Amino acid sequence: MFDWIAVLESWLDDQSTVTDQVGTRIWRGGVPQFEQKDMPQKALALISEPTGTSFHQIPLMEVALQARCYGATDPEAMAVAAALYSVMHRLLAPFDITYSSSTYRVYNIWAINPGYRFPEPEMEWPLWIGSYTLTMAEGTV
Repeated sequence: MFDWIAVLESWLDDQSTVTDQVGTRIWRGGVPQFEQKDMPQKALALISEPTGTSFHQIPLMEVALQARCYGATDPEAMAVAAALYSVMHRLLAPFDITYSSSTYRVYNIWAINPGYRFPEPEMEWPLWIGSYTLTMAEGTV
């Protein structure tokens, strides 16, 4: 099994539509403790639930991705969600990502929900959440 979220983070770092919104504030699993003092601001936190699967002996990984899109204001958080959606939903055909000298193929990305307003339960920061499903594989099988 490969670290698919590191692969996706690396790819998102190269997507100017997203980085124009959040800069380098793309994190896995939530807002890091050391960043909380600077919040709320535009940021993207990736939370996942990968499941291993195979299709005709091809090792694929299906991933449920929750993208937490933050902003200093509700419109900023919505703009982060819209930027992510604009990058993710246009990817209908398989494409390859090179990360750490390896190639990974993304076969599908489905926008389950491109973004909805959600009150951040603990900090009360403006938050929009997008939900996606991805199918990926290591190599170009």
